[in-house]
Amino acid sequence: MVLVGCGGGNGTSGAVDVPATIAISPDVYVFKADQGGWKPNNGRWYSYPVSDQVCDLDVWYATSAISLASCFRFLTSGEGAAGQWVRSDGPWWVDPNHMQVPGGHGFGYLHVLAFTQMPAGYRSGTSLDDTEVSFTARIDEHFSTVLADSREGRRQGHVYLWFQTYPRPIAPCTPDPQIGENCTRQSDYILTGGWDPAFEIDHLKPGQAGDFHFNLSAAQADQWTCLDHGVNVKYDCMGLPEALREVTAVGFVIAPVPPCPTVADETGQQRCDVQRIALAPAAHMAVGRFEVRGFSIRKRQPRPSEAVRFSFALRPAGGSAVPAQWSAPQYAAGQRMREGSGLQWTIDGALGALRMGVTTSSAIDALDEAGYQWQINPAGTVPGQTGNLLQVISKGDGGRFDQPLSFWPYRDGDTVGLHLEGSRLLFLKNGEVMHQVPSPCDNTGNCILYPFVSRLGGQRLTVHAYAY
Repeated sequence: MVLVGCGGGNGTSGAVDVPATIAISPDVYVFKADQGGWKPNNGRWYSYPVSDQVCDLDVWYATSAISLASCFRFLTSGEGAAGQWVRSDGPWWVDPNHMQVPGGHGFGYLHVLAFTQMPAGYRSGTSLDDTEVSFTARIDEHFSTVLADSREGRRQGHVYLWFQTYPRPIAPCTPDPQIGENCTRQSDYILTGGWDPAFEIDHLKPGQAGDFHFNLSAAQADQWTCLDHGVNVKYDCMGLPEALREVTAVGFVIAPVPPCPTVADETGQQRCDVQRIALAPAAHMAVGRFEVRGFSIRKRQPRPSEAVRFSFALRPAGGSAVPAQWSAPQYAAGQRMREGSGLQWTIDGALGALRMGVTTSSAIDALDEAGYQWQINPAGTVPGQTGNLLQVISKGDGGRFDQPLSFWPYRDGDTVGLHLEGSRLLFLKNGEVMHQVPSPCDNTGNCILYPFVSRLGGQRLTVHAYAY
């Protein structure tokens, strides 16, 4: 949504030259690593390296019969990659969550190289169906992998693209930490291309960067390998078409990898043979450095490259406000919306705190009954708020649109918007998906939605926005 003031409600005078049409980028991204500005830690890359000490967030795994001691470590700042290489140094933790167990279907052990949560992955999953993943990768001269057992037989370990779905609750259910039962299920997939070497990302000359592009489609289940679960039962194999539309995190793994060689400790328990590994680390585990840069996931279906201005009608004096500080919805004319349609505004902090959204009826007078909304709160809107805050207002348990969900910082000049894609309404910030909710439109392609705006303080607004 492009939000531009034109006199009126912001307390200023004079006209502003507002163009009737604007050019917009046709690209819609699910993730763009160099964009930044996410919360909380969305877009921040992390790994699980071998370490004798706690790294970040007090997460540390002691030496076991499977792996050397390891920890959780952020690879980037809160702004994400910011155009730089994301560097992950081995050796890495041996992840047992998908290990093979008697009678089970787990793929095997793997290494966690570099993962990130999707911007929309904090409160819901997001769809990678019909997208293109692009990135540049490289390895150093020390990088190597080893042979290991897996569900697919004994294989050389390789780097693969990976994703995990948003946790979905199950019921009835009784939590059981012994088997990882937390009453949710998540599915993990790696992009193997049916074990085509073209999908092995480490086929690179050391120090020489390689560009990768993969088209992701829910119709290509044969290109993906589900990791399933070992002892930890919370991991399952939701069908690929559904899983690819409910993604919360993406990244890279090495799979398969072997567990440690073991030796009995003083109690007779098997533990990782640290001394044996120290003599020849590369004989027992993957080592070296893996780096990635410019990671992005772009929708393959572009949106229009031009948007047309529309205006909100001024409400008559009076009218209710829900809550009292927010004005009642101020509507624009109905917009015919179909697949690929959307609205876009540019944030102008001079207009103060705003809510903007769409609804199926312009007769609704209560803001929390109208529809899904963006809420823009400049710094200082509430006591103690030191930065600009952008929120999604979704439907709460009571059926009203009063539930703040995901939240992000913003700068004046950022764009926000709403975009229709199939059965989903996407919340966009600078063309990147921040959240998705069920679409208020059916599948007939004959949907009329009414954009609305509300201002904190109740003043009437003269606001221009753009539809495409």
